[in-house]
Amino acid sequence: MSTISIHKLETFLQNSSRTYLIDVRSPIEFATGHIPNSINFPVDEFSQFSFSKHHSYIFICNTGSRAKQAYNYLIEKGYQNIFHITGNLLDWAGKLEYDF
Repeated sequence: MSTISIHKLETFLQNSSRTYLIDVRSPIEFATGHIPNSINFPVDEFSQFSFSKHHSYIFICNTGSRAKQAYNYLIEKGYQNIFHITGNLLDWAGKLEYDF
């Protein structure tokens, strides 16, 4: 499993223009606080995930379990440039955005 530390996430994203942070929590959870520029795609909708396999994706959630589920699902679908966060959203020291 390819991983990135939550503490190195911001630097990693700044240095990679083709990497997307995917927040796999529910829309309500996402609205109550998410990392800026992250994309909300709930793990229970991953059967519809059709993003390019030529980009990189990092998955995050509150505890890491749903992010691991998303990671494993996409590995089975042939995605290669995907990462799982070590740590979780609660460990994020940066600012959060809110949708309410």
